[in-house]
Amino acid sequence: MATTVRFATKNDVEALESLTAKIFAGLDLDWSTTEPQGWLVAEVDGEVLGAVQVYPMIPVGCIEHLVVNESLSPRKRFNIVAHLFRKTYDVMTTAGVQVSTSFVDFQCKTAKKLLKKYLGGVVVCSGNMILVRK
Repeated sequence: MATTVRFATKNDVEALESLTAKIFAGLDLDWSTTEPQGWLVAEVDGEVLGAVQVYPMIPVGCIEHLVVNESLSPRKRFNIVAHLFRKTYDVMTTAGVQVSTSFVDFQCKTAKKLLKKYLGGVVVCSGNMILVRK
């Protein structure tokens, strides 16, 4: 079971919509015209099992909306997150990003652990994610 991480294409929009349904529940977003810019997807055997949105802006980049198929075992979810973060780190480094910020949900212990332990992340504050509807 090899995991491949790549930038999303228009063909991945349905998978992204499904994976992010819980995050964006009740917002009735229209994904039909979406170009999935900035999304990395983790694929196993042709199936997208996880994704993260990456903004490689200089000097401060941003990593957001990490999602992984919830039906996977904890070990498989950890593997998907690790692969996504490894590729995210490569993208940010290649772009010349000096630091990256990320909102991590309190329940997403795996992401927090990987960001802190393996990428040297530190918690600088906690707060609320605020959504503004256009």
